[in-house]
Amino acid sequence: MGAEKVGKRYRGKGAAKYDEKRAGKKKWILENQGVEALIPDEVSTVLDIPVGTGRFYPSYTKRNLIVTGGDTSPDMLKEAKKRGIKDLHLIDIRKTSFADKNFDLAVCIRLFGWFEPLEVFDAMSELARVADVLIIGIRTNQGDAFCKNESLWNHSHTEFLRWVDEIGYKIDTIFLIGNNGNAIYRMVKCE
Repeated sequence: MGAEKVGKRYRGKGAAKYDEKRAGKKKWILENQGVEALIPDEVSTVLDIPVGTGRFYPSYTKRNLIVTGGDTSPDMLKEAKKRGIKDLHLIDIRKTSFADKNFDLAVCIRLFGWFEPLEVFDAMSELARVADVLIIGIRTNQGDAFCKNESLWNHSHTEFLRWVDEIGYKIDTIFLIGNNGNAIYRMVKCE
Protein backbone atom coordinates (compact mmCIF):
# COMPACT_ATOMS: atom_id res chain seq x y z
CA MET A 1 0.00 0.00 0.00
CA GLY A 2 2.74 2.47 0.89
CA ALA A 3 2.99 5.44 3.19
CA GLU A 4 1.04 7.78 0.94
CA LYS A 5 -2.12 5.67 1.08
CA VAL A 6 -2.18 4.26 4.61
CA GLY A 7 -3.51 7.42 6.32
CA LYS A 8 -6.47 7.49 3.96
CA ARG A 9 -7.46 3.99 5.03
CA TYR A 10 -8.39 5.06 8.56
CA ARG A 11 -10.79 7.93 8.06
CA GLY A 12 -14.42 8.32 9.09
CA LYS A 13 -15.91 5.00 10.21
CA GLY A 14 -12.50 3.32 9.77
CA ALA A 15 -11.19 5.48 12.62
CA ALA A 16 -14.34 5.43 14.75
CA LYS A 17 -14.61 1.62 14.62
CA TYR A 18 -10.85 0.89 14.70
CA ASP A 19 -10.64 -0.30 18.32
CA GLU A 20 -14.00 -2.06 18.24
CA LYS A 21 -12.90 -4.28 15.34
CA ARG A 22 -9.58 -5.25 16.95
CA ALA A 23 -9.81 -5.06 20.75
CA GLY A 24 -9.99 -8.47 22.37
CA LYS A 25 -8.13 -10.25 19.57
CA LYS A 26 -5.01 -12.15 20.58
CA LYS A 27 -2.61 -9.99 18.54
CA TRP A 28 -4.11 -6.79 19.99
CA ILE A 29 -3.78 -8.06 23.55
CA LEU A 30 -0.18 -9.20 22.98
CA GLU A 31 0.74 -5.84 21.43
CA ASN A 32 -0.65 -4.04 24.48
CA GLN A 33 1.32 -6.35 26.79
CA GLY A 34 4.46 -5.92 24.68
CA VAL A 35 4.41 -2.13 24.69
CA GLU A 36 3.65 -2.10 28.42
CA ALA A 37 6.55 -4.48 29.14
CA LEU A 38 9.07 -2.67 26.93
CA ILE A 39 8.64 0.91 28.17
CA PRO A 40 11.86 1.65 30.07
CA ASP A 41 11.60 2.99 33.62
CA GLU A 42 13.92 5.93 32.97
CA VAL A 43 11.87 7.70 30.25
CA SER A 44 9.64 10.73 30.75
CA THR A 45 8.62 11.72 27.19
CA VAL A 46 7.13 9.55 24.46
CA LEU A 47 6.26 10.05 20.80
CA ASP A 48 3.55 7.59 19.76
CA ILE A 49 3.44 7.52 15.96
CA PRO A 50 1.09 6.50 14.51
CA VAL A 51 -0.91 7.25 17.62
CA GLY A 52 -4.10 5.96 16.03
CA THR A 53 -6.87 6.00 18.61
CA GLY A 54 -4.41 6.43 21.48
CA ARG A 55 -4.71 2.83 22.61
CA PHE A 56 -1.41 2.88 24.56
CA TYR A 57 -2.28 6.08 26.44
CA PRO A 58 -3.30 4.21 29.63
CA SER A 59 0.15 2.56 29.71
CA TYR A 60 1.80 5.96 29.37
CA THR A 61 -0.31 7.62 32.05
CA LYS A 62 0.49 4.82 34.53
CA ARG A 63 4.11 5.95 34.23
CA ASN A 64 3.34 9.68 34.19
CA LEU A 65 4.85 10.07 30.72
CA ILE A 66 4.46 13.25 28.71
CA VAL A 67 2.77 12.03 25.52
CA THR A 68 2.97 13.42 22.00
CA GLY A 69 0.97 11.67 19.30
CA GLY A 70 1.34 11.83 15.55
CA ASP A 71 -0.72 10.35 12.72
CA THR A 72 -1.53 10.96 9.05
CA SER A 73 -5.26 10.53 9.66
CA PRO A 74 -7.11 13.52 11.13
CA ASP A 75 -9.93 11.19 12.18
CA MET A 76 -7.57 8.95 14.15
CA LEU A 77 -6.23 12.06 15.88
CA LYS A 78 -9.83 12.95 16.86
CA GLU A 79 -10.19 9.48 18.42
CA ALA A 80 -6.89 9.89 20.30
CA LYS A 81 -8.06 13.25 21.61
CA LYS A 82 -11.18 11.55 23.05
CA ARG A 83 -8.82 9.35 25.08
CA GLY A 84 -7.25 12.45 26.61
CA ILE A 85 -4.10 13.00 24.55
CA LYS A 86 -3.66 16.74 24.15
CA ASP A 87 -0.43 17.09 22.14
CA LEU A 88 -1.40 15.68 18.73
CA HIS A 89 0.12 16.34 15.30
CA LEU A 90 -0.98 15.57 11.74
CA ILE A 91 2.40 14.34 10.54
CA ASP A 92 4.25 11.86 8.33
CA ILE A 93 6.51 9.50 10.30
CA ARG A 94 9.17 9.71 7.59
CA LYS A 95 9.71 13.45 8.04
CA THR A 96 8.58 15.05 11.27
CA SER A 97 9.11 18.61 12.43
CA PHE A 98 10.42 17.60 15.86
CA ALA A 99 13.88 18.60 17.05
CA ASP A 100 16.69 16.07 17.27
CA LYS A 101 16.42 13.89 20.39
CA ASN A 102 13.21 15.64 21.41
CA PHE A 103 11.84 12.45 23.02
CA ASP A 104 13.13 9.78 25.36
CA LEU A 105 11.04 7.13 23.61
CA ALA A 106 9.30 6.64 20.26
CA VAL A 107 6.65 3.92 19.83
CA CYS A 108 5.55 2.67 16.39
CA ILE A 109 3.13 -0.27 16.28
CA ARG A 110 0.90 -1.57 13.44
CA LEU A 111 2.36 0.56 10.68
CA PHE A 112 5.33 -1.05 8.96
CA GLY A 113 3.30 -3.89 7.45
CA TRP A 114 1.72 -1.22 5.22
CA PHE A 115 5.07 0.30 4.23
CA GLU A 116 7.32 -0.71 1.39
CA PRO A 117 10.83 -1.68 2.57
CA LEU A 118 12.60 1.64 1.94
CA GLU A 119 9.75 3.51 3.62
CA VAL A 120 10.38 1.45 6.75
CA PHE A 121 14.05 2.43 6.72
CA ASP A 122 13.16 6.12 6.24
CA ALA A 123 10.71 5.99 9.15
CA MET A 124 13.17 4.17 11.41
CA SER A 125 15.84 6.77 10.56
CA GLU A 126 13.48 9.59 11.49
CA LEU A 127 12.49 7.92 14.77
CA ALA A 128 16.18 7.47 15.59
CA ARG A 129 16.73 11.16 14.93
CA VAL A 130 14.02 12.31 17.35
CA ALA A 131 14.19 9.68 20.14
CA ASP A 132 16.73 7.86 22.29
CA VAL A 133 14.85 4.56 22.67
CA LEU A 134 12.60 2.99 20.03
CA ILE A 135 9.80 0.46 20.41
CA ILE A 136 8.90 -0.85 16.96
CA GLY A 137 6.45 -3.53 15.89
CA ILE A 138 7.24 -5.29 12.62
CA ARG A 139 6.61 -8.60 10.87
CA THR A 140 9.71 -10.12 9.30
CA ASN A 141 10.65 -13.25 7.38
CA GLN A 142 13.85 -15.03 8.26
CA GLY A 143 16.48 -14.43 5.61
CA ASP A 144 16.34 -12.04 2.73
CA ALA A 145 12.82 -12.37 1.33
CA PHE A 146 10.45 -9.44 1.19
CA CYS A 147 6.94 -10.44 0.27
CA LYS A 148 3.42 -9.15 0.32
CA ASN A 149 0.63 -11.12 1.95
CA GLU A 150 -2.50 -9.56 0.45
CA SER A 151 -1.88 -5.85 1.13
CA LEU A 152 0.60 -6.24 4.02
CA TRP A 153 4.38 -6.53 3.78
CA ASN A 154 6.48 -9.19 5.45
CA HIS A 155 9.90 -7.58 5.69
CA SER A 156 13.27 -9.29 5.41
CA HIS A 157 14.63 -9.99 8.87
CA THR A 158 18.18 -9.69 7.54
CA GLU A 159 17.41 -6.25 6.09
CA PHE A 160 15.62 -5.19 9.27
CA LEU A 161 18.71 -6.03 11.32
CA ARG A 162 20.86 -4.11 8.83
CA TRP A 163 18.56 -1.08 9.12
CA VAL A 164 18.77 -1.20 12.93
CA ASP A 165 22.57 -1.17 12.62
CA GLU A 166 22.57 1.61 10.00
CA ILE A 167 20.54 3.95 12.20
CA GLY A 168 23.07 3.39 15.00
CA TYR A 169 20.86 1.32 17.30
CA LYS A 170 20.88 -2.19 18.70
CA ILE A 171 18.05 -4.46 19.74
CA ASP A 172 17.77 -4.52 23.49
CA THR A 173 14.66 -6.71 23.99
CA ILE A 174 12.24 -8.66 21.79
CA PHE A 175 8.60 -9.34 22.62
CA LEU A 176 7.14 -12.00 20.31
CA ILE A 177 3.61 -11.63 19.00
CA GLY A 178 2.80 -15.22 18.05
CA ASN A 179 5.10 -17.38 15.96
CA ASN A 180 4.68 -15.95 12.45
CA GLY A 181 7.43 -13.31 12.48
CA ASN A 182 5.50 -10.62 14.35
CA ALA A 183 7.50 -9.03 17.14
CA ILE A 184 7.94 -5.81 19.05
CA TYR A 185 11.55 -4.69 19.40
CA ARG A 186 13.02 -2.29 21.90
CA MET A 187 16.09 -0.61 20.48
CA VAL A 188 18.68 1.56 22.16
CA LYS A 189 21.41 3.75 20.72
CA CYS A 190 24.78 2.03 20.27
CA GLU A 191 27.48 3.52 22.45
